[in-house]
Amino acid sequence: MCGIIGSPHKEAFDYLFEQNKERGNFAYGVVRFCINNNVKVIKDNNFNKEIEFEDDIVFYLGHLQSPLLLKETSVRVLLIHLSIKVCT
Repeated sequence: MCGIIGSPHKEAFDYLFEQNKERGNFAYGVVRFCINNNVKVIKDNNFNKEIEFEDDIVFYLGHLQSPLLLKETSVRVLLIHLSIKVCT
C-alpha cells in the first residue's frame, strides 16, 4: 500500500504526511513546486528527518511507499513500484 498526498499549504501537507505514514513507511518522495517554476525533489527513507519547508514553495506533492513482498516458486521477489530486486 502507499499514500499520495498534496497541498499548497505546508501545515496541511505536514499533517497529511504524518497521517499517511501507516500506509507507507518504507520510503518517500516529495516534489516541491516553487514560485519561479523550479521544482525541488526529495527522496529518502529516513522518516525521522523533518521535511524542510521553504517560503518560495507554492505546492507540495508527496508519495509514501510501502514494500510489496511476493513469493514465486523458490525465488523471493521484492517489488517496490518500478524498482525491482530479485533475491534468491
